[in-house]
Amino acid sequence: MRKRGIWSILRKCRFFASHVRCAEMRTDPSTAAAEVMTLFQQGNTEQALQLLHAMRSQGLHSACDDTYCHLLSRCSATKALSQGRIIHAHIFKHGGSRPNSSLSYTLFCMYAKCSSLAETRAAFDNMGRRNVVAWTNMINEYAKQGPAIESLLLYEQMIQEGACPNNVTYLCVLRACSSYGVLRQGKLIHAHVILSSEEPDGLLGNAIIEMYAKCGNVEEAHYEFDLLQDRTVVSWNSLIAGYVKHSDYETAFFLFMEMELQGMEPDSITHLNILKACAASKDVVYGRLIHFNILNLGYETIPNVGNALVDMYCKCESLMDAWRTFQGIEKPHLEAWNALIAGCAQLGQAEEAFKLYNKLRLSKLDPGKVTYLSVLKACAALAAAEQGSAIHTIIKHKGLESDLFVASSLVDMHAKCGNLDEAHSLFHKMSVRSVVTWNTLIAGYALHGHAKGVFKLVCQMEKEGIHLNHATFVCLLFTCSHAGFLEEGCYFYGIMREGYCLFALMDHYCSMVDIFGRAGRLEEAVLIIRGMPFEPSSVVWKALLGGCRVCSDLSLAKHAAESLEQEDRGIFVLLSNIYAAGDIWEEELGA
Repeated sequence: MRKRGIWSILRKCRFFASHVRCAEMRTDPSTAAAEVMTLFQQGNTEQALQLLHAMRSQGLHSACDDTYCHLLSRCSATKALSQGRIIHAHIFKHGGSRPNSSLSYTLFCMYAKCSSLAETRAAFDNMGRRNVVAWTNMINEYAKQGPAIESLLLYEQMIQEGACPNNVTYLCVLRACSSYGVLRQGKLIHAHVILSSEEPDGLLGNAIIEMYAKCGNVEEAHYEFDLLQDRTVVSWNSLIAGYVKHSDYETAFFLFMEMELQGMEPDSITHLNILKACAASKDVVYGRLIHFNILNLGYETIPNVGNALVDMYCKCESLMDAWRTFQGIEKPHLEAWNALIAGCAQLGQAEEAFKLYNKLRLSKLDPGKVTYLSVLKACAALAAAEQGSAIHTIIKHKGLESDLFVASSLVDMHAKCGNLDEAHSLFHKMSVRSVVTWNTLIAGYALHGHAKGVFKLVCQMEKEGIHLNHATFVCLLFTCSHAGFLEEGCYFYGIMREGYCLFALMDHYCSMVDIFGRAGRLEEAVLIIRGMPFEPSSVVWKALLGGCRVCSDLSLAKHAAESLEQEDRGIFVLLSNIYAAGDIWEEELGA
């Protein structure tokens, strides 16, 4: 009885309290809204939403919508996506599937701020009337998060629905064109900018220059640059980057100098673009001048600039400068390590690449895909099977073995180290096999003298519809040369030129000279050299010298030796072998 009496009293108290609260809501909705906000800020989300439901049941719809907007704005500020979703569910349950325009826009902004693209788009599509701000924000979200093509489709939809874009809209959609590389749409938007009533500002002018530069029309970018009244460092950077991207390094250097002459101070982005140009053109002299400029401006402490300097020196084949620059960086980023390791691997310093890799592993940085690609190249160069297998184990543990580039490098490494079974196994595991991957495995078999393996792989390659290229025929002719297959070599050479319509390169000519030379048919070898459309390399003449040794043809050997640079000591070794083979030392000494 007592328990029943206590619960009865409590129910009466709650009933009385709810009536009092409802009465307070009618008289002062702002007090109730403030209480909702307080409960929400204290983390009592459920109680706050219950109170909002009570407010709506009392007919305070306007106050509820305003409170929802305040709550969602707070979620936007703190990027509290989960709380925002709870509030949205409450709105949908108690306020209908389509809230008013102000609340719809607040929901849209909340999801955009929380970087939830799918929910942002759903909120956008659920909005009744969409103003230019809503359209622009949605276009901008796709431009930032992708796919950029959606920005362009939305822009077209915006025009079709009669909404009028502003400068900010044009800015967002032009950036989407730049990232997607679509010149046709970019030109159309530029035409809309010209026809619009709004005067283009500096930001929009820069976006137009960047769009043309990134889409490949640097001439139009330069024209728009010349029309721009107030050029900023961003304008110059966009144009210089365009010329660098399209390999016009001379113009990029000229623009850099003109920029300084006009009193515009280049920033770190400008220097990064010019360093890329120096690296690509292998202009180490200009690169050193830019390095001096960077030191004067204090940009060497910026990580990206330090990384670019190391990369530039490596690509300019100046490892000493790369080392000095790398050692001058207080805390080198992984990109700087990768650039130096790659430089060492590419320039024949494979052992140094290994040492750097081991130092990197001892640091706090974690080697990544780019690092392993360079180290595998070093393993292949040294035929370091043991180190290569150890790195393969690490790659497998990291889950990188399925990556196409890593898998191709693993095939190359194992093939060059003589582990052909492992290379073949990895090759067949690959989901996608390009002509480069096929050539990598074929080259491994050719290097280790497995002629049957080379021919079998080439047959499989043709059956799978992979088109043989120059590199494939280099491997085939190399195999025929070292196996002494004259007829097969002539057959493949003919097929390359007539069946595949591929012109012969220096490597192909070299192999053919070697094939005829080993067969003792020096006349045909000389005819091939005479028929070359370019000057024979030293490797071609050495191949002919090898044939002269087989036939003991001293006069032709002398002619070939005279065509080589006298500084090459290998010439004298080859000539001495020819003298010894022909047993003509006394005759030459007597002469």
